[in-house]
Amino acid sequence: MPKRAISALFATGLVFGLASCSTYPQETVEGYFSALSETKPDQQLEATKYSAPGSLAEAYALEQSAHAQARLDGGSLVTVEQELFFERDEVHLCPLGIDVPRAEREMYCFVYSNFEVEDGRLVNFYAGKTSLEGRLALGEGEVSPIAELGTAEYLASYVTISGDLVIILEITSKIETLNIPSYDATYVSSSGRRAIQVSNVDGPFELKRDRVANVAFGFSGGELGGVLELKFYGEDYNEIDVAIQTK
Repeated sequence: MPKRAISALFATGLVFGLASCSTYPQETVEGYFSALSETKPDQQLEATKYSAPGSLAEAYALEQSAHAQARLDGGSLVTVEQELFFERDEVHLCPLGIDVPRAEREMYCFVYSNFEVEDGRLVNFYAGKTSLEGRLALGEGEVSPIAELGTAEYLASYVTISGDLVIILEITSKIETLNIPSYDATYVSSSGRRAIQVSNVDGPFELKRDRVANVAFGFSGGELGGVLELKFYGEDYNEIDVAIQTK
């Protein structure tokens, strides 16, 4: 698999199989995940209308939209047709046309469950077999200078259902061509005892002057709270090391 892998995006086809015994507000959960099933960042942000301000559910929608923006900025907004199944107290996001028993769907689908709703807004849920708690963090506007080359703002970190860590930055270029460190990215655990090399990157390879783009770095098996180490290169290929503390 190439370094700059394209992650499968939430998709186009929706199937509604609602059970009458659902214990969560159907309109809230349906609206939230239907928005996230869209392909464009602004469409995914519509999910925040169904989530409580400051909640993990809102943070998840913001992170997913930021990652979709990284793919779009990299020219790689590829969609894989999938279906949303709303059943009982779960939401299943599956490849289009999958025909397996419901009990086996977690082998092929993303499964969301344990929805917590307050005042009609989604607060938290399980993505896969565990809660979003401890798996998701947003930045608070922290901006790191890349010497005179540009800036990098930390946007979000998320441990995915598959157990990979995704870190998203918004990068701004102040020079004619800023090369993005697609291969020279390392994640160091909070203990400082483990360093993981980047496994995939979504976003552009380079940025022209005054351009802004999201870039998502993926690390296999990473946990929250470590340091993202990047090596940027300017027009004369001088190396600039940047260390970004994540949450």
